[in-house]
Amino acid sequence: MSGIERTFYAVKTDTLPVLDEIDEELFADTGYIVSQIRQRLKKEISDSLFFVLVDHLNFAIKRARAHIYFQFSIVSEVVQMYQMEMQAGQWAVDYLNDKYGVKLPSDEAAIIAIHIVGSYDDESYSRELENVTKIIGQITDIIEDRMHIQLDRTNFNYSRFVSHLMYLLKRQRDKTAIISTNHQLFDQTRQAFPAVYQCALAIRKTLEENQKMIISDEELLYLMLHINRMIDREDCYR
Repeated sequence: MSGIERTFYAVKTDTLPVLDEIDEELFADTGYIVSQIRQRLKKEISDSLFFVLVDHLNFAIKRARAHIYFQFSIVSEVVQMYQMEMQAGQWAVDYLNDKYGVKLPSDEAAIIAIHIVGSYDDESYSRELENVTKIIGQITDIIEDRMHIQLDRTNFNYSRFVSHLMYLLKRQRDKTAIISTNHQLFDQTRQAFPAVYQCALAIRKTLEENQKMIISDEELLYLMLHINRMIDREDCYR
């Protein structure tokens, strides 16, 4: 570790005992991975990413060699929210699998993506992305609970729904609104799909109470349309 420590990073003394247990080849590879991530994303990334990744990858490779794998519960949300970071994470996973002859699962790419987001020097950006991911997870839970289904998070309609939610949240942040004359369609949809309407109302209540947002009937209409599209049999498990 000594050469890397002196050349690239200022290491806190209390991290040295842990780092000393890690093979120097992995140090070099992690440094290369971090440099590639910086080049690919063109963002200010804290040096802390190196230490977080080298520690995580050390144990991930050990688990893979022992054929021990964990599932990351919010992979689909990470894929939707942090697409560039996911691509960088998947590149890192492919690089390590080839270099070390292991089979790190794709879930590891999502974990790396989360570590990347957490290392951004722009703390407000990192907090915003984390909050959006949390909100999308909460809304997905409401739909699954209210409609008694399990959404297929790999389905195209779910991806469209997540994209819609991201734009909804952006409109709330920018204080803009959807303006249209779809009042008749709103009433028709509400009457035709009462369960979907009640689900959309529960989402509105959560956003208004927890996020202090104002969700109009127009926004509610588009929520209903997306929810109804997703609960088709091809998009979920019952």
